[in-house]
Amino acid sequence: METARRLIHGNQPSEGFNTLALKRRWDLTVEMHVLDPRFETLFTDDEREHCRDGLLTHGCDESRLPPW
Repeated sequence: METARRLIHGNQPSEGFNTLALKRRWDLTVEMHVLDPRFETLFTDDEREHCRDGLLTHGCDESRLPPW
């Protein structure tokens, strides 16, 4: 959990996130897993919103995101 929080709260997207974004593999990002309804109780609404915003900002299509 702490590793996921460190990645999503970093000042810049991680190198891994950037690589996955370039390959359009949003499904493999920590941010997408944070949004997965199976894990919603593990993260705050603010953390989930931050991940959603980050994915959208970096080019993920909203239709690819889990229901909010």
